[in-house]
Amino acid sequence: MKLLLVLISVVYLSGSLFAQPGSGIRFLQDTHDFGQVKGGSKSRFTYKFVNVNNQPVSLKTVKGSCACTLPMWSEAPIAPGDTGEIIVEFRPKKDKAGPFTKSVLVQTNTGIGTEMVFLKGEVIPQNPSSAYLNPTYYYRQGYLVFEMPTLNISVLKSNEQKSAWIRLQNTWKKPVSISFSPDNTNILKVDFTGNKVIAPGKIDSFQIIVDGTLIKKSADGFFSDTLRLVSNDPAETAQKLPLIGSWQRVYTPEELESAPKIKFEQPDFEAGKVVQGDKLNHSFKFTNTGKSNLLILSAKPSCGCTASAPEDTEIKPGESSQINITFDSNGRNGAQVKSVTVTSNDPVTPTTILTFKCEVVADPFRQGNGPVSK
Repeated sequence: MKLLLVLISVVYLSGSLFAQPGSGIRFLQDTHDFGQVKGGSKSRFTYKFVNVNNQPVSLKTVKGSCACTLPMWSEAPIAPGDTGEIIVEFRPKKDKAGPFTKSVLVQTNTGIGTEMVFLKGEVIPQNPSSAYLNPTYYYRQGYLVFEMPTLNISVLKSNEQKSAWIRLQNTWKKPVSISFSPDNTNILKVDFTGNKVIAPGKIDSFQIIVDGTLIKKSADGFFSDTLRLVSNDPAETAQKLPLIGSWQRVYTPEELESAPKIKFEQPDFEAGKVVQGDKLNHSFKFTNTGKSNLLILSAKPSCGCTASAPEDTEIKPGESSQINITFDSNGRNGAQVKSVTVTSNDPVTPTTILTFKCEVVADPFRQGNGPVSK
């Protein structure tokens, strides 16, 4: 019985001491947190391991996950039960900042399996006035860096409020406190009250709310505004972020019933042949068939060879007017298709495209700058 117990003990101890995992080594600590390190600095940590194999083990491949992670080691054999070490040096670039996680892959002469150790921490800017936490944050105002130079909220309807996220970074060594400036227009609000504090080197975000019901425009189209912030940033105490979008008015049935309506007699015109150098004049006639005054907001030609102008910019219900165009054929040749885009306050048809076609031909009675001799 005693002999059996001795044999069991020997087998157990042998299995504990000389188990043969693939790599043959086990690290005492496989992760190290460097905490905060400065960009451009060098930081080291020593990872110790034990040879748990029953044969000597040597390190053959030790490779960092990026160029900033430099491992140093010896290929000398480590006897069973002895310890070895790998020194890892972390070298972040001067212009890099932010949280990091890196790894080092380790392979031994057993040729079976791999081990990995990890390092993590946060790189803080060496020079907060020039280093970014994230290279995509490129619109700088003082120590505050905004994700985008302009905030585009796309389409905003007249019966809605729309929100959008604004992300920014504090690159200063001290906290920056921001607040909503009283100089903002009434269509803008933010989702915080009082002061919002952003810690050194940190990225934060807040929501801006744009109220489409408060925008006053005579017709659909582009609008712009500016978000204004006040801060304790020593480099710039007032930050501005341009805001753009497309405003779209939503009409009630009653408003549509009483709205103006533009109706062109003929939005297309075929002029036939035009002698090169001559000017073509034409008038596109229209009537306001609605119940309120029609406003012609613009009449823009498609190219510089065409001039256009409304005869009237305000037309009462039931009255008619026209858009006058002049096409200069000088320097043109062959088939021509031109257009004029008319914008009005008609809620159903706010934009009308007028087109005219012609064929520019050479003057058969002229050659060069003089008459053709007979």
